[in-house]
Amino acid sequence: MNLFWLSEQLIRRLRYVYKFIVIGLLIFIPMVVMSYMYQGQSSDLISFNAKERIGVAYISPLQVVITKMQQSRGLYHIYSFHNDASVKEQIDENNGEIEQAFQQAFAVEDKLGKKLKVEGALRDMHGDWQNISTTDSESYTRLIDRGIKLIAKVGDSSNLILDPDLDSYYLMDGVINKIPFATEKLAQIRDLGAEYLTVKSMTQEQRDQLLSLTSLLSYSTNDISNGIKSVIEQNPSLSTELEASRIKLEEERDKFTGLVNKELLNAAALELPASEYFQIATAFIQNNSELYHLELTLLDGLIKNRVDAYENKAMIFNIAVMIGFIILLYIFIGFYISVKKSIAYINTSLIQVSQGDLTNRLVPYTKDEVGDIVKPINTVINEFRNMISASKATSSKVSLSSSELTKAITQSVAEMDNINSKMVELSSGTQTQFINSEESSTAMNEIAINIQRIVESAQDVLNESSHSHQQAVQGQLAIEDAFNQMNKINDSVMSSGELVEFLTSQSEQVQGMVAIIAKISAQTNILALNASIEAARAGEHGRGFAVVASEIQKLASQSKLSTDDISDKLTAITEKINRLGASMTSEKIEVDKGIETINSANDIFTGILASSQKLVDQVQQVTNLTEQISASSEQVTASVHEVADIAKQSAENTNYASASVTAQAGLMKTLLESADELLHMTNISKEQLSHFKM
Repeated sequence: MNLFWLSEQLIRRLRYVYKFIVIGLLIFIPMVVMSYMYQGQSSDLISFNAKERIGVAYISPLQVVITKMQQSRGLYHIYSFHNDASVKEQIDENNGEIEQAFQQAFAVEDKLGKKLKVEGALRDMHGDWQNISTTDSESYTRLIDRGIKLIAKVGDSSNLILDPDLDSYYLMDGVINKIPFATEKLAQIRDLGAEYLTVKSMTQEQRDQLLSLTSLLSYSTNDISNGIKSVIEQNPSLSTELEASRIKLEEERDKFTGLVNKELLNAAALELPASEYFQIATAFIQNNSELYHLELTLLDGLIKNRVDAYENKAMIFNIAVMIGFIILLYIFIGFYISVKKSIAYINTSLIQVSQGDLTNRLVPYTKDEVGDIVKPINTVINEFRNMISASKATSSKVSLSSSELTKAITQSVAEMDNINSKMVELSSGTQTQFINSEESSTAMNEIAINIQRIVESAQDVLNESSHSHQQAVQGQLAIEDAFNQMNKINDSVMSSGELVEFLTSQSEQVQGMVAIIAKISAQTNILALNASIEAARAGEHGRGFAVVASEIQKLASQSKLSTDDISDKLTAITEKINRLGASMTSEKIEVDKGIETINSANDIFTGILASSQKLVDQVQQVTNLTEQISASSEQVTASVHEVADIAKQSAENTNYASASVTAQAGLMKTLLESADELLHMTNISKEQLSHFKM
């Protein structure tokens, strides 16, 4: 079963415009679906990264709140050991900054908190912050931990934790986890160290706690530094900004941990002023805060660039799809116009050929398979034109020969009628002579009286016999002319028969060429089928080629229909040529019969000529005897009896010759009718062939 039977049945029932619409829809719909899917994917990616930016926008003011709280906790720590008015002023000033940071964070939360599923969290922290006692550092620590956890929650709900790119992932990890953790440990070391330096004493447990916090600080700082290195490796363009911050981070860490080891962990006595230690630690915290905001800014920039890239890709894809569709539509329309014009051109040319115009020569409109059909069509037209040209020449010759034959036969009929009338007169004269001879034989007593009359009558008979002899000679000459004309007619008919056989052979050659064209169409059909199979193997990449192969297959089918039509017309022409050949054969038979009849008439006229010559001689003898009749009546009587016998025989021969001439005239009329029919058929054939323009 043909795998493409269903598609073939569908396509072959549609006109080309609907075929192209169906194929265009089959191409356009997948393109639209692919574009829609790509747009959906791009939209998801853009939404994913846009949500990341929302998280970054939310974290930025939240980190400021946490940093300010860490500062207030440290100041409260110092203020709790000695009531310094300047520290109190710093606390009040810092609380005002915390309030401002909360207000900025509220504006962001009101806008983005619902999207991040943290709506109300900042306001809860603000309420708890307002209720904190100035001496309750643990409550600050719990609020700071809540803020750090809120940052982690925002990172989770805003997709930051799921960022796919390594450079932005390490930046995200720094701002969500590492820097807040390290900064909190640094703030705790600052607060505890300031407390120990203020009281000038530190227990072993406190030393161990401080050592543990310092180790965690060093570990987290190294982790931050390594994360920055990873970011730079993945995105060297960020090295200018991040490398300096990384180096400064390590320098500040080494400076601060060295200070802690020297003045706190390894010091025999705690002599460093607490305010100086607090300022150094605060500067380190401020450096971490700057690093935090730098990484947060870079992270936001990377995400923004990614969003812009996705949007640009989506726009470029849409433009490419649109341009591709326009180009495809343009080529598709051009292909349709090319096929339509090629088929219309071939169709118009074949219609002109079918109407008899063989002057045109088809020029290939395209260089594809449709254009390849033009060459065999031109070959068929050339062969057909040669055949028609030969047929026209043959028809003209046959027509001319038929006209000459008709004229010759007409003249022969006229001559035969003349001869017939003369023979009738001759028969009448000989009959009269016979009667007179009988009367002369029975009335010998009146011979003397009518001797002169007999002499005159004998002279008349002699004249008439001579005249009859001359008419017989002319009849024989006319018969010879008719015989020659019939031979010419026979040669013309034989030539016409040979031309008919030539036309038949030419028609068979044309039919062979048509069969070759049909074979070419079949091979084209097979080639199109193989191309369709190869296109099917090619999958999606061969779909367009499968459409072209299908169109080629349909064009091959149409070529087969055209060759079938040409074959039918050639068959009709061949039938007419065969009929003409049969008619020529029949005419040849009739001409042969006419030749035989003329030969018979010629033999008869030869006999008549001999009889007439004999009659002339006998009449001459009668005349001589009549001149001598007065000398011997016995001789006259004998001569009269002899004349009577001769007259009787002459009458019989004359009657026979007259009947033969009459029969020959009938045959010549029949031959004339056959010649007229041949001329008529030749004119019909000539008229049919004149339909073709050479």
